[in-house]
Amino acid sequence: SEGNAYRYTVSEDIVNGYQSSYDQANYKVTNTLYTKDLSGVKEWADQNDLYELRPESVVIKIMNGSTEVTSVTAYASSGWTWEVKGLPKFDKATGNEITYTVSEVPANGYTAVVTGIELKNVLETIDLEGDKEWIGDAGYEQSSRPEQITVTATSSDAEGQFTKTVTTTADDDWYWIIEDLPKFYADGTEVVYVVTEAPVAGYENTGIEQNEDGLYIIENTVETTE
Repeated sequence: SEGNAYRYTVSEDIVNGYQSSYDQANYKVTNTLYTKDLSGVKEWADQNDLYELRPESVVIKIMNGSTEVTSVTAYASSGWTWEVKGLPKFDKATGNEITYTVSEVPANGYTAVVTGIELKNVLETIDLEGDKEWIGDAGYEQSSRPEQITVTATSSDAEGQFTKTVTTTADDDWYWIIEDLPKFYADGTEVVYVVTEAPVAGYENTGIEQNEDGLYIIENTVETTE
């Protein structure tokens, strides 16, 4: 009697990171990579770009541990959105799912804060602060001193690119602080600031000096008639 014909099939050991499918009629095995897509929106903490220091684009690196897998560019013109498709979902050696993170090619004047695949650039800033010293008006301070003084910090470049003004009064003991000034220009050069005071009627500005504690001391001397 004739025997039954054998029916053969194919299979394979699991290949980490791939899904196997079989065409038994043709003894064909197809391995399809498991993939995942990543996307995000780059955030900025810089007073809504008050000082116009943001670049037109930034390069975002997609990282698997300390290894750069690929990179993508996020553009201001597209609202700082970015997307990467088709990344391997599983580690080929262990079979464990990959947790991707991001890093960034640094933007001058900003510090990158990374949480997983969330990326925020925080403007590097400095604060300037100081006190007022009145000379020659002892005994009639209330009648001669103004209600307030106005202090301005301006970057020392030719255009005075960055400037900020505050006021202070006797209620604050004439203490003033100018906060959140950019620390760097867009080219990475550190900014040097000049502190000035608006003229005070009846007084001469006789000096603005920075003391050993970093405070700017504005000295006003009462004007006298000879």
